Amino acid sequence: MVRPARLGQGTDQGFQGRGRPAPIAGWRDPGRVFGFFAIAAGMDVFGIRLAAAGHPLVTAILAGVLAAVWLGLVLYLLLVSLILLHWLTVPMTPQTLSPPYWILMGATAIIVLAGARILGLPAAPPAVRATAGFVEGSSFALWAFGTWWIPLLVVLGIWRHVRHHWPLTYEPTLWSVVFPLGMYSVATLTFGQVAQLAFMEPLSRFMLWAALAAWIAVAAALGARVRLAAWVGEKVS
Repeated sequence: MVRPARLGQGTDQGFQGRGRPAPIAGWRDPGRVFGFFAIAAGMDVFGIRLAAAGHPLVTAILAGVLAAVWLGLVLYLLLVSLILLHWLTVPMTPQTLSPPYWILMGATAIIVLAGARILGLPAAPPAVRATAGFVEGSSFALWAFGTWWIPLLVVLGIWRHVRHHWPLTYEPTLWSVVFPLGMYSVATLTFGQVAQLAFMEPLSRFMLWAALAAWIAVAAALGARVRLAAWVGEKVS
């Protein structure tokens, strides 16, 4: 008797075993999630800047931006559900727990920043006034969810490098830790100013220093890797 494959078994076997090839399973990859939200964020920021500049189609532009933000929110929740399902059904290993998972926190910061920019428009069009309360409440809830990711990812990093002795050396994916920290700092500061939440300003400053420290550490690791590669090349030649 052939037993059906367990959902999530292996890397993509659970999805492929149900007749769903790699594209669906691939959305559990945080790098692909980041690519989607980078495009969505660029569209939102561009639309908000057009609205702030007094574009004649400001109402239609903001309606499109709001639709894109909420579509991004729904898709983010769906994608996070797939990733959490993968974590719960597949044994976690140090190899699979890679730095790009920090992008899950950065994606929430992108949406929060877009919401804060919308709320901060000088002359709120009808589309903004009609949804201002929902935008502010949803942005705060998403900010809280993104904040929850930070200690979880730190603990998982300790589990990876301390408990399982995974070598903490340079790899290009470490840059995916730096960007979400910086984005979280900017989103926290911007939303805190718009929503008049004073406690967010010192938190954003702390996270900015944390992002700077992460950038310096990754850049130093990259420099050490380049120097080591040059030294090995000289020894070989």
